[in-house]
Amino acid sequence: MQSLFRTMVHVRGITSIFVTHDVKEALLIGDVFGPLRGGRLHVYPDRKGFRADLASDVGREAERVPDRVGAAAGTRRKR
Repeated sequence: MQSLFRTMVHVRGITSIFVTHDVKEALLIGDVFGPLRGGRLHVYPDRKGFRADLASDVGREAERVPDRVGAAAGTRRKR
């Protein structure tokens, strides 16, 4: 589903909002991140800023997710 969503957004050239409770999924799909903490939205314009927020549980969980989308998604190499 993640691959289909990213493909659809890319092919159609549209802006989208994807809501998830899974940090790994957010990093696989997202370009801009907006976790809610204490009822407030915290916006990170990129993965680097999102990962750097080690003061939160989200930041600590994000540290464990690979940087490259293909590596994390388990994409296959062409032979």
